[in-house]
Amino acid sequence: MTTPSTTPNKRDQESFMTLNVSDPQQAALLQQAETAANRICKVLKVNQENERLMEEYERLASDLLEWIRRTTPWLENKTTDNKLSAVQEKLEEFRVYRRVHKPPRVEQKAKLETNFNTLQTKLRLSNRPAYIPTEGKMVSDIANAWKVLEFAEKGFEEWLLSEMMRLERLDHLAQKFKNKADTHEDWTKGKENMLQSQDFRNCRLNEAKALKKKHEAFESDLAAHQDRVKQIAAIAQELNSLNYHDSTTVNARCKRICDQWDRLGTLSQKGSAALEEAECVLEKIDTLHLEFAKRAAPFNNWLDGAREDLVDVFIVHTVEEIQGLVEAHDQFKQTLGEADKEHSAIISLSQDVQSIATQYQIPGGIENPYTTLTGHDITIKWSEVKQLVPKRYQTLQNEHMRQQRNEGLRRKFEEKANGVGPWIEQQMDARAAIGMGMSETLEYFLSKLKQYEKTVNQYRPKYALEGENKVSTDQINANDMQQIASAVNTNPSNTPPLKIANNRVNIGSTSDLALADMSEANQMAAHLKFNKLSMSMEFVGMVNPPNQSTPSPSPPPNDDQNLFANQQKLMQQQHQQLNAYQQKTVRTRISDEQLKVLRQYFDINNSPTEEQLLEMSEKSGLPLKVIKHWFRNILFKKRQAAKRKLSEDEGSHDYYSLSSISLSSDHPEDKRLRITEVLGNVCEAKVGDLKERSEVQFRVVAINKAGPSEPSDATKMHYVKHRRLKPYIDRTNLEMITIKRGKQVKLDVKVRGEPPPVINWKLIDNEVKSDDNYDIVDVDYNTKFTLNDCQRKHSGKYKIIAVNEVGKDEAEVEICVLSAPTGPKGPLKVDNVTAKGYDLHWQKPEDDGGRPIQGYVIKKLDPFTGSWVPCGRTDKDNTDFQVTGLQAGKFYQFRVKAINSEGESEPLSSTEPILNKNPYESAKAPSKPDIVDWDEKHVDLVWKPPKNDGGASITGYIVKVKEKFNNNWEPVLETKSSKPEACVASLIKDKEYQLRIKAVNKAGAGGPTNTHICKERHLKPTINRENLQPITIRAENMAKLDIEVSEEPPPKITWKHKDSELGSGETYTIDNIDYNTKFNLMRSTRKETGIYTIIAENVSGIDEATVEINILGKPPKPNGALEVSDVHKEGFKLKWKPPDDDGGPPIECYEVEKMDEETGRWLPRGKAEDCQVQVSNLVRGKNYKFRVRAVNKESDSDELETDHSTVAKNLFGEPLKPGRPEPIGWDKDHVDLQWTPHDGGAAIDGYIIEKRKKGIHKWHKAKQTHTPNTKVTVPNLEEGEEYDFRVITVNKAGPNEPSGTSRSVISKPRRLAPIIDRTNLKPVIIQGGQPVKFDVNVKGEPAPTIQWTFNGKPLKTDDTHSIETEPNHTLFMLSKSKRKDTESYTITAKNDYGTDEAVVEVKVLSIPSKPKGPLDISDVHAEGCHLKWDEPEGDGGEPITAYVTEKMYTDTGGWIPDTTTREPEADITGLTPGKPNVKEWDKHHVDLTWKAPDKRQIQY
Repeated sequence: MTTPSTTPNKRDQESFMTLNVSDPQQAALLQQAETAANRICKVLKVNQENERLMEEYERLASDLLEWIRRTTPWLENKTTDNKLSAVQEKLEEFRVYRRVHKPPRVEQKAKLETNFNTLQTKLRLSNRPAYIPTEGKMVSDIANAWKVLEFAEKGFEEWLLSEMMRLERLDHLAQKFKNKADTHEDWTKGKENMLQSQDFRNCRLNEAKALKKKHEAFESDLAAHQDRVKQIAAIAQELNSLNYHDSTTVNARCKRICDQWDRLGTLSQKGSAALEEAECVLEKIDTLHLEFAKRAAPFNNWLDGAREDLVDVFIVHTVEEIQGLVEAHDQFKQTLGEADKEHSAIISLSQDVQSIATQYQIPGGIENPYTTLTGHDITIKWSEVKQLVPKRYQTLQNEHMRQQRNEGLRRKFEEKANGVGPWIEQQMDARAAIGMGMSETLEYFLSKLKQYEKTVNQYRPKYALEGENKVSTDQINANDMQQIASAVNTNPSNTPPLKIANNRVNIGSTSDLALADMSEANQMAAHLKFNKLSMSMEFVGMVNPPNQSTPSPSPPPNDDQNLFANQQKLMQQQHQQLNAYQQKTVRTRISDEQLKVLRQYFDINNSPTEEQLLEMSEKSGLPLKVIKHWFRNILFKKRQAAKRKLSEDEGSHDYYSLSSISLSSDHPEDKRLRITEVLGNVCEAKVGDLKERSEVQFRVVAINKAGPSEPSDATKMHYVKHRRLKPYIDRTNLEMITIKRGKQVKLDVKVRGEPPPVINWKLIDNEVKSDDNYDIVDVDYNTKFTLNDCQRKHSGKYKIIAVNEVGKDEAEVEICVLSAPTGPKGPLKVDNVTAKGYDLHWQKPEDDGGRPIQGYVIKKLDPFTGSWVPCGRTDKDNTDFQVTGLQAGKFYQFRVKAINSEGESEPLSSTEPILNKNPYESAKAPSKPDIVDWDEKHVDLVWKPPKNDGGASITGYIVKVKEKFNNNWEPVLETKSSKPEACVASLIKDKEYQLRIKAVNKAGAGGPTNTHICKERHLKPTINRENLQPITIRAENMAKLDIEVSEEPPPKITWKHKDSELGSGETYTIDNIDYNTKFNLMRSTRKETGIYTIIAENVSGIDEATVEINILGKPPKPNGALEVSDVHKEGFKLKWKPPDDDGGPPIECYEVEKMDEETGRWLPRGKAEDCQVQVSNLVRGKNYKFRVRAVNKESDSDELETDHSTVAKNLFGEPLKPGRPEPIGWDKDHVDLQWTPHDGGAAIDGYIIEKRKKGIHKWHKAKQTHTPNTKVTVPNLEEGEEYDFRVITVNKAGPNEPSGTSRSVISKPRRLAPIIDRTNLKPVIIQGGQPVKFDVNVKGEPAPTIQWTFNGKPLKTDDTHSIETEPNHTLFMLSKSKRKDTESYTITAKNDYGTDEAVVEVKVLSIPSKPKGPLDISDVHAEGCHLKWDEPEGDGGEPITAYVTEKMYTDTGGWIPDTTTREPEADITGLTPGKPNVKEWDKHHVDLTWKAPDKRQIQY
């Protein structure tokens, strides 16, 4: 370290030169001192460099050893999850280690060795002792650790490469397995569904044959895929033996493929049998279809012709023509009997097809390929014909009666029509003449019209027709006779056309009649004209029209021109309204009673109110428009008369005009309206036509001949409302509401009445109040009704009742909630039960849901699927249904639902299942027919009737025949009597035939008899050997043989295997019938392999034949006990005997497996070609079991297993594991251990001691002894590390199991004086307020006590200081530092073996204290002064660099900087003198005074 004293500055050198010149002796002494100082500096520099190299070596060594310690366990970890991806990831990490992490460490190791050698060389050159690194950080230690790292690295690399090769092989096999499995599964995809499919049941005959050939091709393809399944199983076995990580999935998939393969074989055999059966059935159905087509076509043509004739529209004009049609219809009815028989025969064929298809469950055979006609079509057309026959007859009868009635009507109309026509024209002219000119008053015209009306009414009975020929005038909508004639010309009875000429009606006909009957049309024309006369005379209080000579009032002198113009305009509007009303066609007659009602409300001065008009309409029955019109006319006439009377009096007012102003929203502006007039002698008026709930004012104007006066003052504002008013409900919104269930209904109803009425709602006399469904809000003059989530029960007429003290009003509104109907009413009756169907009956539902019932849906419970399926539908009026298409002998249930546009109702179900069968059934089979006579062309047969006729008498028999080896039975004869005999002709010579008989009753044909063959009577048995070829099948599969045997009489057939006669049972089924035997081996096993013999024997001889059946299966398990010999600690020798049978294919090998009893898992151990194997590489001391199985191409045998487990050990005893080692001593580099021995029967040769660091799983060999001594010292431990130990005993049998783990021991000195680590105890300089922290490690054993002191005083934790002490460590913190905390801090560590003390300097910098006073001010003048003070007591840790002076003006009070100085004194300049004051002045001068500045005016 360089100090100031060892480096002379320039001044010292100058002094030296001076001294050297003046004093040579003193100069020599100084030269020696300088030389010595230079030497000291050089030594110090070398020492500093050596210390730096030592610290760097320690740092690099610690870092390198720590990296090696962390990396070695990673390289020694050779575990994986058995997946290639994980190993590849480890390989990539290893490559990163080689490329990135290791090279810097190699450089670090080289640098470390270089630094160490350099340091040792320097120390040796400077005669210093050699540097000895810390324990465990020697160069040799680092080299050893590096060697361990290299060894682990090499082992890790070799393991990675071998594991990669193994896993790549596994992945290759797994991918191969996947590809083969995918290919196989793709091929099998849909095959099970295809084999299970019943599509052949929906096919025709040719399609079924094609399906059979397709199935045969599939069976060939199935056999070809067998090798692939074997390969898949072999690959799965190899994956298991190599411990593939996903072997569970592979095994599951392999098992799934093998199971599916077995299912496909079983389904293929079942499908083949089902196709053969379906082919036979479809051939039989095809014959029936052909017969049906031959008979149905001509019958259908006859039905179509009959239907066309029955619905044909006929046109007749006379009674004779209709009579001819009736006779032709009677002849047609006589042919219906024969048609009914033909219909029954055709339907019987269709039912036979349906029965066979249902019995064998082949719905595809129902469709007829020879015709599009069905039995249902024929039945529908036949039913239509039977229904049309009576309808046709009734139509003909009605037309016959019509022609007779029309003949009479023509003559009656002739008299009436020719008389009334001229009279009507005459009266029309007279009525028109009444209104011409309009020169008379309306009263005159009224009297004329009444007289005219009376004349017309008196004439009306003369032309009216009597009885049913009379037509109401309400039906007349036209007034033109030509239109009537046009209507008659299109009448359905084809009456000859009408002609209108000279008001006479003529009918174009060959008769000589001038007039003819036009049915009802001519009568309508007459009524039309007469009604027009009546309507012209009806009158409703009409006033003079505008063109009548009624004088208009002339403008009086000096009048109000505007008021008169308004009055004249009002009169013109009234005339226009009257004229428009007069032009209307319809008039209303007012009776005397109605006039009385109207006069009760008449007031000349006021028009009736709206309420009064409503009351008059209710009482009189007249429309409101008629009543208003009547009042306007009457008021006009009365007022005109009053005016004429008042005009005679001079100076009197003619009348008063009353006007109003409205402040309602309709008239926001100040607009006065003229509202009424009263007579001059009346000074009061009643004002009507006011708008309710408006505010109005009124004023009056007097009017005489001179004109109107000035208006009077206006009244106060008046609010228009009723004083007492009976309630009236506004029915505008009360129309019928139809809504769907679940929706919302809202009604907003206004109610008038004074006082405001009380409103209630009712439904069927029950008051409706607000609840979950109803929400009713009543306010004055209004009620709001809301129905939420409406249901069907809420339907009905709702009544609104409004009541107050004046009266009451009621109104209704109907709400119809639409929903599905309720269920039909029960019970559901079932009758007319037959095998073909039932009749169902029910009643209509009580509620149709608000919509008309559209029909009913009938469903049946299918006995096969257990689900409800539709079986029909009826219309809305039909509550009966006939169920057809049921399967005989099955139980059925039914239910019915009603349907409307909203949905379906709840079902009505039958109470219990019903058995579908006839009350009778088909007859049983008759006896076997006997041939009583025959030749080359015929056979005479006799038989006995069936013992059971099925409940119905026998009506005949059906004889069917087929040639030998032909499966088709052809009907050749059907008898029509119950006599049991028949003659079958048209046989072909030298052909063999089989015959059988069916009895026929009402239920149809019964079962057939046993067949009878036309053949030889005596013939030696001959076995057909075509199908007796050798058969090879896999175990569990089925073998079938179908053998034909020709002989007569039928022989006895027996089957033998190994000289034992066979019979039907679980293994075999043998079905022997005449001339045929069927042999089935059901679930074959290996023991059924061999030669099978078939023997056919009868009275004529015997025949034998053989067939070989070879069954391939797995071999039986090997024989004998599995012997274990040559036992030693690493393996055994196993021996066994071969199985009795090889399973068909030769045995390829024997597979051996082992099981460790601790794991309980069987693992592959190898394969052997002969019956012995040497097992090695076992774990010493483990208990093992073994098993072996034989393998051939088909499968593996059952396992032969050892009787008991065997221990892998030598013949002599192994040592037992020793006791747990206990640490009895330790130091920083070793631990002393002791344990209890157990020899196990043999002398102990030595011990192996293993160690591991705490937290690391792997054990390392620490030391091995070759003596039985149980005390040992384990060396070479790393200081500060925590270790575990265990001991393994070794004798002649080898090492045993390790002992238990010792308690953990830390390698550290046991007796060590305290050593304070001074690394972090560096001098600290901080600013005031900053914290200080010292984190110090202290070595020592036992752990020393630690004490911090400041200025000799012990420190404790307080607001400023924080001290945390634990064994071998202390943490000191100084927070909120201040200047006073500057000093040396001492840390002392003490234990039984010594004391250590360290000091650390802390310097806290802060601002200096204030300068010492007093502040001396001197040399004061006008612009400045001199200041002086003393230095401050504290400089804040740093030298004071300057002083700043500030000044303050006393009048402002603010301090401002003035000057800066390095010394504690300053000269102040630039001050302002004192301010002047004006004392005296005149025009030539000013007198000023002020105070001079003094030191008290400025502060510093």
